[in-house]
Amino acid sequence: TRPLIGPYELGQLPQGTCVVKIFQNDPIKTPFTAYYKTPEFDTTILEDEYFPSRPFDEEAIYYDVKNRNKIILKPKGGFDPFDF
Repeated sequence: TRPLIGPYELGQLPQGTCVVKIFQNDPIKTPFTAYYKTPEFDTTILEDEYFPSRPFDEEAIYYDVKNRNKIILKPKGGFDPFDF
């Protein structure tokens, strides 16, 4: 079987051209735009925001799943298969 593109042909591809095979489709030769030449690419540098650390409050973070299920699911009496 012949390769899709030989080493010599690969070296002769014009700048900005690539061979792409996506999923089960046949390969295609297509133009390629580098990410830094794409007009939609935003090159502005954002300032880093400073967020001071704070101690971990376990009491405020604790989440009681049984209590949540009683409030949110509001069983209508009888057997509740989700009440562990």
